[in-house]
Amino acid sequence: MLAGAARGSVEGFQRIFLSWNYWDLEERAASNGGVNEELEDLPQSFESAEDYIFRFAPLVLEECGAQMLQANEEGFVSQPHPAVLSNYVQNDDFLNARLVLPPGAARTFRDNDVILLSKEDPNREAASGQLHALGKVEARQGEQVLSVVFYLTDDSQAGNPAGMQRVRAMRAGLNTANSCWFLLRLCNLSTLIREWTALHAFPSLAFKDVLLSANHAKDNKQALFIPQPVQQAMEAEYNESQMSAVTAGLDRSPVVLIQGPPGTGKTRTILGLLSIVLHAVPAHSSGLTKRSPAAPMPEYGADDVRRLWRSAAPWLAGVADPRDDVFRRDAGNERGTFGLLDTRPPVRVGKAVGPKAHVLVCAPSNSALDEIVSRLLQAGLLDWQGNRYIPSIVRVGLSVHHSVEAVSLDALVELRMRSAKAGEASSPAARDRIKLSILEEAHIVCSTLSFSGSGLFARMSRPFDVVVIDEAAQAVEPSTLVPLVTGCHQVFLVGDPVQLPATVISSRAVQHGYDRSLFKRLQSSGFPVQMLDTQYRMHPDISAFPSQEFYQGSLRDGEGTEASTTRSWHEHACFGPLALYQVAGREMVEEGATSIINKMEAEMVLCIYRELVSRYPHLRTSHQIAIISPYSAQVKLLRAKFVEALGEEGRHLVDVNTIDGFQGREKDIVIFSAVRSAAHRAGKIGFVADERRVNVALTRARASLLLVANFKVLRRDEHWANLVNHATAHKCLYVPQKPFVNFLGKVIQGEIGPAEDLKSVGKKAPFVAQAEPGVEDDPDLYSDGEADYMETDAAAAAGVDTSEAMPPAKATVAGLQDTDKAVHAPKRAKTGG
Repeated sequence: MLAGAARGSVEGFQRIFLSWNYWDLEERAASNGGVNEELEDLPQSFESAEDYIFRFAPLVLEECGAQMLQANEEGFVSQPHPAVLSNYVQNDDFLNARLVLPPGAARTFRDNDVILLSKEDPNREAASGQLHALGKVEARQGEQVLSVVFYLTDDSQAGNPAGMQRVRAMRAGLNTANSCWFLLRLCNLSTLIREWTALHAFPSLAFKDVLLSANHAKDNKQALFIPQPVQQAMEAEYNESQMSAVTAGLDRSPVVLIQGPPGTGKTRTILGLLSIVLHAVPAHSSGLTKRSPAAPMPEYGADDVRRLWRSAAPWLAGVADPRDDVFRRDAGNERGTFGLLDTRPPVRVGKAVGPKAHVLVCAPSNSALDEIVSRLLQAGLLDWQGNRYIPSIVRVGLSVHHSVEAVSLDALVELRMRSAKAGEASSPAARDRIKLSILEEAHIVCSTLSFSGSGLFARMSRPFDVVVIDEAAQAVEPSTLVPLVTGCHQVFLVGDPVQLPATVISSRAVQHGYDRSLFKRLQSSGFPVQMLDTQYRMHPDISAFPSQEFYQGSLRDGEGTEASTTRSWHEHACFGPLALYQVAGREMVEEGATSIINKMEAEMVLCIYRELVSRYPHLRTSHQIAIISPYSAQVKLLRAKFVEALGEEGRHLVDVNTIDGFQGREKDIVIFSAVRSAAHRAGKIGFVADERRVNVALTRARASLLLVANFKVLRRDEHWANLVNHATAHKCLYVPQKPFVNFLGKVIQGEIGPAEDLKSVGKKAPFVAQAEPGVEDDPDLYSDGEADYMETDAAAAAGVDTSEAMPPAKATVAGLQDTDKAVHAPKRAKTGG
């Protein structure tokens, strides 16, 4: 359907990025520039499909350039491979070169990798970069040979004399057999190529007008109906907001938004939605799926009875059953393949009802997708009679989790091939036919957003009727388009815009709204949203603040939630359900690193963990404690601290991860380390100011959420200030003083209580003298080395053991950007990986 347009758009995309001068791109990025001189903000709505493409295309290119430079910006030095030109072939405007690498080197490359081919070593400080070109890997031949495409026409550098000189020199160089080069891998563009293709196929989308205008619209077709047994079964299992969400598409609205805040049963709701999508019928056909009162049996004579029997069962008279010509019975069907070895198409009773919908379920990541597949296999769906069954499912793509491998496309193909006659399915063409057959027979196909744009889907003859996208708020809009342009007529976007955003490398693209999801754009335009409003994960003391702060108080606690999340350690308020620890540590960047750490916070986190497991030993091996932080370096530090304190066993006892890495997961106890503590940063606190990451951090815990941070710095942000006010009002703010273990002991013994507020902390910790709080930049913020000496001297004056006091750090925080990276990271000279 889209093959011709897709091919044209891909070649057009290649012409653009393969014509770039890599060194010029790097220099522009160093001065906060990018691929485009000027960029425009994305609007809430668009005038036409052409306007839509015109506004998004420059931002996709901006992201493309940023991905090529990503490793360079992170200070990572990738080593180029020596390469020898074997031969080349001119193919229209493109030049296909065959490059030979050292033995085994080609194994690390994939199709659509972008490479930098240079005559000089790109890592050399004195490299001029004059003779170089960007190329795209088309294929890998064995373990040494790459087939790479280049775009080196004069037209590619029109109006650029220096560029024209460069491509002419490159053409001459690649015309020399056995010439030697350096080849450096930059990035892989498979996902961006698919997004670019989907963007240019947008005019063919059935409901493009809805996406352009951001206005809700209903289909003119008759509304759908749920069989009564299905409705009764679902009403017994789902709450009111979940039922509203799963039935929202029965009016055939082409776009349905379902917002699932943390703990509200979003995945469970997706399963209910699939049950309805697969079994909903037009209202005029509803009588075919439910029983009606028996009508009086008409009276027939003997001849009429014989005639009717011959018509209904011709085989009784020796005539072949005509149904055998339609359906072929597979003798080798196996239960473990969920119906996918049975090639008979599923058809519901009643001609007017027709076959079940063909559904594509997508998510931005493999982990989120495999969670849905796993739940489908464990819980199943409801059939038209309200009974549980396992639908025919196929999981397509790479990196499939071992728990769902049984329904992976590769596994199902192998099973189908074993059941086929010898030789029937041995050729690549036959294998490809089997893949397509499995995809078209399955009721539900599961794929990542990116992989749904692969060539395999483009070759399908049966399009998808409905697309369901989980974590839709974590995908940029062009990524969401990838599964939609295959011909679907309805899409369900399921996610939460108040949680983690899409990952975008280009800061320039982010400034112009490229990280805004389609879900968020439609919601911001007043598009109706079905919100799941009852949470079952968190103790009410934990959920109260996120509900008020991020969901305007609309998030309610489910019945029995408090009882199910109350734990024995709650007898000590410092262990939750909610506790804030004011720790005035110092953020720093260790030599050679690009992410920040806070050693004092790490020390406090370890102390809290030790106190918990020493008083409640069952927690040690429960695997129900997680420690999260916004910064990867702090995660690395915490992991090292736990191994140092607990031995190798500590690596497995506690789940230590970044906020992004812990998205979608939960634990009984979550300890959070904020890291940020610099007082002189003009109000900037980096990732910790992102309300979406704050929301994720505050909603991972079931029973206890323990926050370790310098709240004097964080309260510059409105959300953190509100949290501090919430904590002081509910008497769960603590201000530890060293030694931390002594402080926690005194809190547990009742000698020290919670602080009234951040300004009166000294009164609540009398066993250590403390500097009087003053202005925002006063010494008790510990923003420089003097603070550590002040703490030690004050403690000594009070006669307190300071053996655990942290020595002043030698690393500097000067120059840190408002990101997870430091601007003083070592910069590679003219390199591309």
